[in-house]
Amino acid sequence: MIFGALTLLYFPFIFCKAAKEYFASKNIPFINRDVELDSDAMDDLTKKYKSQGVPVIVIGNDEKVMKGFDPDRFEKAAKELKKN
Repeated sequence: MIFGALTLLYFPFIFCKAAKEYFASKNIPFINRDVELDSDAMDDLTKKYKSQGVPVIVIGNDEKVMKGFDPDRFEKAAKELKKN
């Protein structure tokens, strides 16, 4: 998949772990930002992306921002961005 950076804003719980495991199993590189330990990540989560929940997955340079994780939805978004 060629769409630039992939950032995962997360807190260590089941849905975030599922996203991390999925990316690792598909050899998709990503930047891990733990909102519990990184105040800048928390600011991005709540202010920039206006979310109170995790995970938030940012594809590229904010080309696509996904709240929550679903493998099918992620694949669809990645394919759409790849076309552009």
